[in-house]
Amino acid sequence: TVSDAVPLYEGRWFVTLAPSQASLEPDRLNSIRAALHVEFPEPARATLHPDEIVELTVTRANGLRAVLDLPADFAPVKSSSWRIELYCPSGDSDLLIGPRPVSSALYSPYETSSRTIGYEHVTFRGHQAKTLQVHAFGLPEYDYVESLDLRLRMTEVTQGFRPPSILPPLVLPAPDGDARTRALAATVAIFGNLGSGTGTILSGTGLVVTNAHVVVSPQAQAPLSGLPKRFSRGYFAGFNDDPRLPASPDVSLELLDYREDLDLALLAITGTLDEHPLPDGARFPAIELGSTTEIRLGDELLALGYPMTGGDSSMTTISLTRGICSGFAESLEGPSIKTDAGIHSGISGGALLDSSWRLIGVPSASITDTNYAGGLGFAIPVES
Repeated sequence: TVSDAVPLYEGRWFVTLAPSQASLEPDRLNSIRAALHVEFPEPARATLHPDEIVELTVTRANGLRAVLDLPADFAPVKSSSWRIELYCPSGDSDLLIGPRPVSSALYSPYETSSRTIGYEHVTFRGHQAKTLQVHAFGLPEYDYVESLDLRLRMTEVTQGFRPPSILPPLVLPAPDGDARTRALAATVAIFGNLGSGTGTILSGTGLVVTNAHVVVSPQAQAPLSGLPKRFSRGYFAGFNDDPRLPASPDVSLELLDYREDLDLALLAITGTLDEHPLPDGARFPAIELGSTTEIRLGDELLALGYPMTGGDSSMTTISLTRGICSGFAESLEGPSIKTDAGIHSGISGGALLDSSWRLIGVPSASITDTNYAGGLGFAIPVES
């Protein structure tokens, strides 16, 4: 197992053989026999020229890894700044730059980027270019993929100029349709530093509601007003209107505010995945709002979101569970709706819907009784 998702390299490695629980009974276990086979796949190779897009495919035969060199005659001004971008539409890939050889880059990298799935970027100074190598590598511990398509570009960072996006044009779901179509399109997967969760688009301008615990760490609480910049960036959302396809990050989010006491957070869609401006006149599908005052015990409820149990990859398809209104509760956080609809990890911040596909609550937690007879989920009512 390679920890921390770093690419393999030649050198000295150590292997720990861990016996099973039987080792607690020495009379049953006398020795462990193991055969260790190690291969160092040759990565895909390319040269990264300024302002040119490099497209290549890495396979498992390459270790899902590419190493790119800068041109031998590349001699930028030592004080200049350069940006390297990586786009990988088909899986999770990270970016690392550092000096040659490979082991030096891994132990003393100039910069790394693992901000989200699909897009990464790093910067370096001109004086580092002479010995610099670029490493792009997929993360097979998240996704079992045979190959990844990579697109990279190196451009100089100059004031007042930003090169065109290396991403394909943003395609937004239609903002209209019946209640079910809008609910599906308005339920988005959220990717961030704390992992993944779900959010719901409340307005055509791109306001998104989710649970505070999806986007704010309890160990790093920020004040309710004047959020420090380090808390307001680093969130991304993915959406689609086809339940057969996984949601990959499409747009960037900014954290506007949150209420820890309600476990609610409000974000805004502010740009594309690489933080370019949204298309002029962009409108997002917004969910239709319902009311819990119309909900009675036993009414049918639906829970919609992107649970971590929804697939075998870092990008999962949307999941729908069905149940009833199991009751109502009051706690220090305020009122909540109880339901036996499955509220699995990752659905937090998603949509609890009535039978007309209108939003009546935000799923926030679930419990299982001590006899494992069944689970009970809790949702924050839409009025909150």
